[in-house]
Amino acid sequence: MSEDYLQSLMEYPEAIRAVVVIVPVFRSGSYLLSNLFDNHPEVLSVPPHAMHFFFHDIKQWSDLVADKDVSIGDFKLFVEKRFEFLFREADHVKRYSSAPPGTTMVAGVPRERFMAHFGDILERLVDRDAANVGNLFRAIHIAYAAAIPRRIESPAPIIVWQKHLPISDDEGALIRDSIGEATFLVTVRTPHVGFNAHYQHFIENESTLFDHLPLRALRVNLHAMRRSRYPGPAYAVRFEDLHTRTEPLMRALARHLGIAWDPVLLKTTLDGETFYFPTAKGFITGTNPNVVQQRKTRYVSSLDIIRWRHGFAERYRDWGYALNRPAIETLLRFGLLRRLLFALPSRVEINTLFRDIRGVFTLWLHTRRELATLMANQGHLPAIPLLDLDAPPADGGMGTDQ
Repeated sequence: MSEDYLQSLMEYPEAIRAVVVIVPVFRSGSYLLSNLFDNHPEVLSVPPHAMHFFFHDIKQWSDLVADKDVSIGDFKLFVEKRFEFLFREADHVKRYSSAPPGTTMVAGVPRERFMAHFGDILERLVDRDAANVGNLFRAIHIAYAAAIPRRIESPAPIIVWQKHLPISDDEGALIRDSIGEATFLVTVRTPHVGFNAHYQHFIENESTLFDHLPLRALRVNLHAMRRSRYPGPAYAVRFEDLHTRTEPLMRALARHLGIAWDPVLLKTTLDGETFYFPTAKGFITGTNPNVVQQRKTRYVSSLDIIRWRHGFAERYRDWGYALNRPAIETLLRFGLLRRLLFALPSRVEINTLFRDIRGVFTLWLHTRRELATLMANQGHLPAIPLLDLDAPPADGGMGTDQ
């Protein structure tokens, strides 16, 4: 049996050699990818829904680190209150707005056990004057692994962290400055299908419609398609490959990230146990090749699809998606018709318009301006390169950029 390096990591968290950040563009399988990495003996992770907002709290973390009067107990209290979904005692279904009523989910570790390990790691960091934000991020992942407990069979493992939300320009700089260069795995999907799935998620939780979240999500996710958002190596991972080419995809990721191939990379687990993802139709688990064939777009009209394919043709091509342009798109070469097409409200905007006409109209103006800029420049903005499932990384391991 391989040596277990967990204890040495507790003494020296800096031995973690890299952080991998999973980020979605719309709903495109980012949680599935997290669950496939779960329980690999060279990977540290926490439940994918537990730490979405770590870098939203960067100011509080920095203040805690800078305040010499802050105790280890203060650090522990901050983690306990801010990241409740690390713990088994939390209501984990609450994080999933689409979960069926009355369902339960077992996730997380015992709070007391985690806090004991986290406190031990913090004491060592404080003694070495090494309690910086990056090491606190690493300490949470190490303490979680110790609380399960898990075996870590590499002296220099990696962290795989589910960011869940697209990265803003500011967050990219914070991640780089706090934990060093990260590698970004950006899950993508046929763009209009991904947006339809994203909006359907909001429909299942109608309260979000009142704060215009669908339109805000559209704007944020469109920017997430830009390579410049990611301050390190970034690769696009297709939703379709996750479901239909799981083994070639995960083997390619293992090569790029410098971890050994292990059949556990084909299992959708959470803390080593089969993970059942709660949805409005019940619990689901594993990959499903049939989901790729489900192309009905209830919340994206035929006109919307033409707009997507015309406006983001470069991204469809970059990520290997067919355009199948209908004849009407030829007419879009005429400037007046093109301007008219993009001025008309989308089905999403129509669905939300009458809830708050003034608010939605303001967002519509902002969205149209951003769409116009992004579409005009898409050919000049570098795309997130699609992960090549067959080619080895240029330097044989983590850190390759394309």
